[in-house]
Amino acid sequence: MRRILSVWLVLSLIFTFLAHSQDTKENAEFKLAINLYNEGFYDLAISQLKKFIDSYPNSPQVAEAQFYLGMAYFKLRKFEDAQMVFQNFALSKPTHPRAVEALWKSAECFVEMKKYKDAGSAFERVKLFYPKNQIAPKALIESAKYFELADDIQNAKKVLLSLVQEYPDNEYFYTARFKLADILVKEGNLEKALIEYRKIASEVEDKNLKFRAYLNIAKTNLALGKSEEAEKTLLEITSQSGLNSEIIAESYFELGKLSAEFGEYENAINYTLKAKSFITQSDTNENLKILKQKISLQLANYYFNTADYQSAIKLYNEISDSISETSPEIWFNTAVAFDKILNYRKANDLYQKIIDSDTNSLRRSRAILNFAENCSRIGDFGKAVDLYKMYLASYPTSELIPDILFRLGILYEEKIGDYKNAVFYYTDLINRFPKSKYVDEAIYHIGLCYEKLGDVDDAISSFETLTKNYKSSELYEDALNKIETLKKFHIQRKDDYVNSLIGLVADILVGKPKNELIFKLADIYNFYLKDYSNALKYYDLALSLGGFEPSVIAKIGYEKSVCAYNLFLENKLNSDSAVSIIRGFVDLKDGVEADEIDSAVFYLFKIQVSGLSQDGRRKIAEEFRTKYPSSKFFGLFTIEVLNYYFSNENWNEVIKVANENFNKFNQEHIPEVLFKRAYAYYKIGDKQKALSDLNLLFGKYAPSQYDARAMDLQAQIFKELKSYVEAIKVLREIEKNYFYVGLAENVKLKIADIYFESGDYIKAIDEYKNYLSQDELVRFEREPEVVFKIASSYHKLGDFSNAKRYYKIYLSTPKPAPGLTLQAILPRIGEVYYALGNIYKSEGVGEKAVYYFERAGKFSTTLGKKVIFETAQMLFDAERYDEALKKYNEALRYAQSDSDRALIQSKIITCYFRMNDIDNANKGVNSFQKAFSKLDIKNYLAEFQIELGGYYFRGRNFENARKVFNEVIKNYPDTKFSYLAQYWLAKIEEYNGNVETAVKLLLELNKKPLDKDTRLRVNLSLGNIYFKLEKYDSATIYYRFVVETADEPKILQSAMSNLLECYDELGYYELAIGIARRYIEKFPNAEDVIDKKIKIGVMYEMLGNYDLALSYFQSLLEEADKDLEAELHYYIGEVLYYKGEYEQAILEFLKVPYLVTKKTRIDWTANAFYMAGQSYEKMKKYDQAINMYQQIIDRPGIDPIFKAGAQKEIERVRAILKQ
Repeated sequence: MRRILSVWLVLSLIFTFLAHSQDTKENAEFKLAINLYNEGFYDLAISQLKKFIDSYPNSPQVAEAQFYLGMAYFKLRKFEDAQMVFQNFALSKPTHPRAVEALWKSAECFVEMKKYKDAGSAFERVKLFYPKNQIAPKALIESAKYFELADDIQNAKKVLLSLVQEYPDNEYFYTARFKLADILVKEGNLEKALIEYRKIASEVEDKNLKFRAYLNIAKTNLALGKSEEAEKTLLEITSQSGLNSEIIAESYFELGKLSAEFGEYENAINYTLKAKSFITQSDTNENLKILKQKISLQLANYYFNTADYQSAIKLYNEISDSISETSPEIWFNTAVAFDKILNYRKANDLYQKIIDSDTNSLRRSRAILNFAENCSRIGDFGKAVDLYKMYLASYPTSELIPDILFRLGILYEEKIGDYKNAVFYYTDLINRFPKSKYVDEAIYHIGLCYEKLGDVDDAISSFETLTKNYKSSELYEDALNKIETLKKFHIQRKDDYVNSLIGLVADILVGKPKNELIFKLADIYNFYLKDYSNALKYYDLALSLGGFEPSVIAKIGYEKSVCAYNLFLENKLNSDSAVSIIRGFVDLKDGVEADEIDSAVFYLFKIQVSGLSQDGRRKIAEEFRTKYPSSKFFGLFTIEVLNYYFSNENWNEVIKVANENFNKFNQEHIPEVLFKRAYAYYKIGDKQKALSDLNLLFGKYAPSQYDARAMDLQAQIFKELKSYVEAIKVLREIEKNYFYVGLAENVKLKIADIYFESGDYIKAIDEYKNYLSQDELVRFEREPEVVFKIASSYHKLGDFSNAKRYYKIYLSTPKPAPGLTLQAILPRIGEVYYALGNIYKSEGVGEKAVYYFERAGKFSTTLGKKVIFETAQMLFDAERYDEALKKYNEALRYAQSDSDRALIQSKIITCYFRMNDIDNANKGVNSFQKAFSKLDIKNYLAEFQIELGGYYFRGRNFENARKVFNEVIKNYPDTKFSYLAQYWLAKIEEYNGNVETAVKLLLELNKKPLDKDTRLRVNLSLGNIYFKLEKYDSATIYYRFVVETADEPKILQSAMSNLLECYDELGYYELAIGIARRYIEKFPNAEDVIDKKIKIGVMYEMLGNYDLALSYFQSLLEEADKDLEAELHYYIGEVLYYKGEYEQAILEFLKVPYLVTKKTRIDWTANAFYMAGQSYEKMKKYDQAINMYQQIIDRPGIDPIFKAGAQKEIERVRAILKQ
């Protein structure tokens, strides 16, 4: 029906046009084509437009027809045809009104075809062909966008720079500036990006643009690791009103990320929920949609990290439903969350999606492994096998290949029962990875598989390979037992069995006695058929028939003992019956062989200790030692006793038993005895004897099953003896030769710990990082303790940036399961917060330091008491005395001794003095004297006097201050308080204008044995006095002392700044450059740091190094705001002037007046015009010089002295012209 209506509509259009006979045929056909287009009949429109163009090539409407032809192709998504039409139109008709639009549509065609580089070039052509068109700047923005998508960063930067330089007043000017800065971020040039964002923020008036720049500054600072600066900026943004919701939302989002970095997931969740609240469901802006997805994804991750898996899954599913394209990252996170709540089937559905569609090899590989593990958990072993095989095929060079091969072997062996395939994968593992940690296990499991396949010889061969080549394996004893069992219970030597059977038949035929025949039959069951039940039965029958010699009776008794023992091992005979049979043999008197009695005693012992507790085994062992002191198994009985004491950590008894019986042990027991005695010596602190036993073990009894454990113990002892090189050497040998032993897995960690303990933190960091998994999806999650050690190593190296980074990784460790406390997951959390507090304290970020000290106190009672006092000290040092007072009062509650209480109380009193609360200060002093009268409080009282004097000094009550300080000198002669009082007396003289007296007092004081703080005060004061007197040589001496000695930032900053000025005044320009650089490095965030940078350029200029000065000033332009630009252009002009490049100098000088926006200490405008005039004079262009001087006179706001000077210059030049 719809088709019929469409045809009818077309026909009606045709008839309508035919009906308008007043139109020409040409117009009618053109209008028909356009109406077909407007009605959406693009196929018909294309045919009609082509027909019109062919029929009327000279019509004035051909151009319009060609444009609509392109549009019709575009509407039908035939972008290649459309692009050609638009391009031909624009190139052939460049003056047509639609030419610009055609170029634009040509570019859009490339976009639709995902040919982004061509799109970038096409948009750029809009500006190149029509630079004055109002659409040109927007075209450059689009061009940059698509060049960037094509990874053509250079062209993206080129078109953006073109916009900035050629369209400074356009609405897209700052968009281009932002994009240029964004590109710098992508390129990793973060510092330059930061400079550009700061420039934008300082220049732009639009509030939203300004705070968008601040937001980018914060994000860049985060990338640079400057989290404190970033946080401060973000909090400022969120406090603003009137900003658009995207900026506020993104700021809260970044605050959430910042909190999560430090493991503060609760704060992260709260910030992220706030971010989400600023974006409504009705928001259609594409950027807001993307931001909303980012926010939801991050929020889901935070829920995941706090083990709130249900909330995480809910959000992951919401995100997944809201986006049209595939989202492997979200699928993976959701799948892992499902794993956590044991919903393996839902997890597996998502893993399958990832495997089918994800191009990220790391995530896909992890999905395959997780999927396989889940299949094993739910019993789908065939699918697990298929997935592991897929992993082998997809990632043949993965470090996990040995693990996968071993898992396949285990699945085939233990779950599927396909022993041949199991052997195949175990063998493949051994052949391809002979140094794998799984090699001994693979050999053992091959033996098990052969056993299950009934191939006893190959099974025994596998177990023997293990016992021969891998003596230190944890499976060594198991392999020995397997060999013994296989030999005991499996039929071997079938030819011997047949021969014995033939012999028995022959004996029957020749009529041998029945008792002998039955005896022989019992032997066949015993030795060849391993049928110990029938053997025992026929031995008993043979004995019942009688007629045997005592020696034969004894022989039969021994074989019955062997059969009884073997039947006991097979659980076919209970222990009482077995013991009864064996004791019957042991008690025989005649014809008994001593070795056979010994063996029977061994059987008795093994049966009697079976299933007993360690103490029960010890008692039986003691009994057998007493009863059978000459047995060759005496050592075995003694080992049982020794093991009891070893397990119960009774180290002295271990040593005693080993020493008393050492010569009674068999050779095979000696390695065990030596190792356990060495360990016992180590535990009681006799490390030398321990090392002696270990050396004996290695020298005389190696190789043995105790070698690896003995070497591990040796390394530990060397470490404790601080023989670090030897310890590492031993551990490296374990790593090299005993790679298959479990303890080898932690060798790298132990080596790292040794480097850490020895203070070689760089090597420690390398080893810790090597130990951690290289799989980025799980890195750091399992080993927070190792991350802590890495952070501590960086901290000890003074690399605070990396220390903070790894402390943050430690703190952000996700919860492995619900219900766990932070301290259970991160036992070092208190130490980490304390370390962060100390880092921020050393960096002068007091607020952060206080915050982390308080956090430390919440997680550690011990640290809590300590950090309260340290926090108070920091607040005190920051002169925040009211806050410090509260903290000192809090610390007072935890003080455990009178001396601690006295110290804290003295700080409280000092706070009152510093707050000028003299009443509370005096009350405090009085109560202090009463409370601590039994202590030596002389120093405290002197300190209070100094503070009282300081109180009077601050109030300019110099008379009372002088009295107090003189009393201190009188009462506490030759003490630090006396010297400090003398210092303040000198300061009183200085304030009263008696500078010579002040200098004299300070110089005399400086000769005395002052403490560091007082000496720094004295030297700084001397430096300041000489500086004010312009005696720069003298000032330099004292400032240098302060700079080389001081730690406290405030004193150091003042001294460095003044020392720099002294060097400048004295002409020590190279020294000035050096101190300026030190200042910049030490105080990168100081307000005057840019002045110091400019000073370096000026010093280069003063040294006559004009090229270096020029390049240096030009580099500073990149980070300068408009006001600084004026100053820098002036200095660039000055350098060019001294180089003799007067024309270039004039160009720089004349930029200055247009850049100055406010009045500064130096009038750059007047100076620039003056130097421009000087430059013109050098070029003999006197009229232009006069014009420059006249500018100084004519310009408002310039100091009259400058104007008068300019007038004199004009008169001087005119005089020259008259000559």
